[in-house]
Amino acid sequence: MLQSILRPGEMVIEYVLDEPHSYGLEITATRAMVHRLDGRKRVESAVDRYLDALRNRKDGSEEARCLYSALVGSVRSEHTPASADATTLIVVPDGKLHLLPFAALMGPDSKYLVESTAIFYAPSGNVLHVLRSERRGHMAPRPFLGVGYSAIDGVNAGSAEDLPRGLFEVGGTEYKPLAFAREEISDAVKVAGRDSVSLVGADASEIRVKKAHPADFRVLHFAAHAIESKQFPERAGLVFYPGDRSEDGLWQPREIRRESLQADLVVLSACETAVGKLEGEEGVANLARTFLVAGARSVVASTWRIQDRATATMMSNLYSYLGTGENVATALRHAQLELLKQFGSTTPPYFWAGFLVIGDGSTTISFGSPDTHTPTASSSLR
Repeated sequence: MLQSILRPGEMVIEYVLDEPHSYGLEITATRAMVHRLDGRKRVESAVDRYLDALRNRKDGSEEARCLYSALVGSVRSEHTPASADATTLIVVPDGKLHLLPFAALMGPDSKYLVESTAIFYAPSGNVLHVLRSERRGHMAPRPFLGVGYSAIDGVNAGSAEDLPRGLFEVGGTEYKPLAFAREEISDAVKVAGRDSVSLVGADASEIRVKKAHPADFRVLHFAAHAIESKQFPERAGLVFYPGDRSEDGLWQPREIRRESLQADLVVLSACETAVGKLEGEEGVANLARTFLVAGARSVVASTWRIQDRATATMMSNLYSYLGTGENVATALRHAQLELLKQFGSTTPPYFWAGFLVIGDGSTTISFGSPDTHTPTASSSLR
């Protein structure tokens, strides 16, 4: 069934982590084969070491090579044309592989996988089949809704009355300003066109977002803080301007799922929006999955606390490539490569590899009449 929806150049690797061996099911349009891999404990221990290195802004090249060999190289070693020459890798992860940035794995040539391959993640083969087989009655009428909220200037800034009430429920109030949130939204609007809606600063309140009717937009972009909760996923949320006291300032999963979204893409430019509670075969309960359940075709989400300046640069480039007609996975790949080109191949993956495409990364975006915009790079990373 899955083979019937795969396109030339695409390869799925569906992972099953177990003991004493794990397995990788390689699927292309013409081939399906099972490969035996290392056991769960060994794989996830390597993932933990690599993620720890990345989050501490180290290159982790030894772990990157080890994981490439264990998870990708062992599958491509057959050198059949369909797998060895694949230009798009679709990862169906298991366990801690949900958080692993395959883009930053390093092959035997010491090059990152992203340098040769577009990558996206599907929660399951069935979900990918549904996303590709589903035919919507009509396209959402408006191109883009951008929400940019710089959030609270630290825990001691202002009074407690100025904080979204929902933050106290989840115990999180220490949030630094996002200096480039407005810039992110502004750059995206230049590509998306004049029929876009931008809610920034005090306009980025929960009630204003809801009144904008998110279901009317093909692309939703949130440049804001997010709360993740591995223990209680339903308490996660996007942090908005406090605004009207009828709302708590947190847009949480139960509220998001009420929206009948028609979005081709949701960009969660916020910290750890791909992080959540591992739920076995159900995958990860996180904000990214919430938006897919609500109707989005693809979601760009983050696996660690992202760096504001680098993120703004990458998002600007992401929209530039989307505006040329590239699909979401390819556009993110090129946006990441722009950062590597600007700052050098030794730039730690922390700055560029934290974002993943989840859902159907082959989705292309139809914008309105875009303004002229070309990929940019900021002057420095701090």
